[in-house]
This record gives sequence, structure tokens and C-alpha cells, in this order.
Amino acid sequence: MMKPKQRVDVERFLEEHRRIEAILQELDDRLAKCDRPPQEIVRLLQELPLHLEAHFAFEEAERYFDEGMLRAPHLQPRADAILAQHGPIVEAAKAFAAKAVKPNMGSLEWYSWVRAEYQALKDDLHRHEHEENELVQEAYMGDLGAHD
Repeated sequence: MMKPKQRVDVERFLEEHRRIEAILQELDDRLAKCDRPPQEIVRLLQELPLHLEAHFAFEEAERYFDEGMLRAPHLQPRADAILAQHGPIVEAAKAFAAKAVKPNMGSLEWYSWVRAEYQALKDDLHRHEHEENELVQEAYMGDLGAHD
């Protein structure tokens, strides 16, 4: 059975994932139509890496992976691989935001390109978040029952 503090920690972890999902949903909503000012889209794209950096710093500072892996050391290789993705995801978001500032900003071609690039980044981020959720769930919920 999970101890109350562990439950709160996992809930905070999941809440942080929901916060990132809300940011992505805001971008989805604004990209759904080509009627939003391109500067607004670019501003959100430029803010995304900042949110991701804070999100990943939170996860690392709270030591979800370190603490969880003490309980389930066989999961450490997966945790290391997931943590190694943080930097590249942030760098990809930064590079995308920089490339979004183009002379043709606001054109249908630009919106199409931004939507496609954003979808690829979002798919990578969702895959990453899913892997994290599975790992944390396995480490904190699956293995704890055997040790209590």
C-alpha cells in the first residue's frame, strides 16, 4: 500500500503533466484555425521551452526517478533513458520556436508548416510523458506493494 506522502508526490507529478497538457491544448486551440495572429503563435512557441524547462526541473528536483528507482532498481535503465530525453526535447522546442519566425509568417503555408512541426514535437512530448507516467506508476505503485 502506498504511504500518504508517496501518494501526494505522485499526484504532484501527475498534476505537473496535466499543466503541460493544458499549455499544449492552448497551442492546439490557437492553431486550429488560421485566424490567430502569427505573433501570438510565435510567442506561445517561444514560451513552450521555458515551460518545459521548468517542468523537467521540477521532476528532477523532486527526485521522482531517483526515489522510485531506490524502490525498484531494475527500472533504473529506463529512468536514465527518460531523463536523458529532457534536454533534447527542450532544445527541439527552442529550435522550432526560432524557425517559426519566417518572412511568410501568417500565410497559409506558414500555418500548415507550424501545425505539422508542432504536431511532431507534441507527439514526441506525449510519448515521453507516457513513458514517464508508466515508469513512475510501476516504480511507486507496482513495486511498493511487495515491500510493505
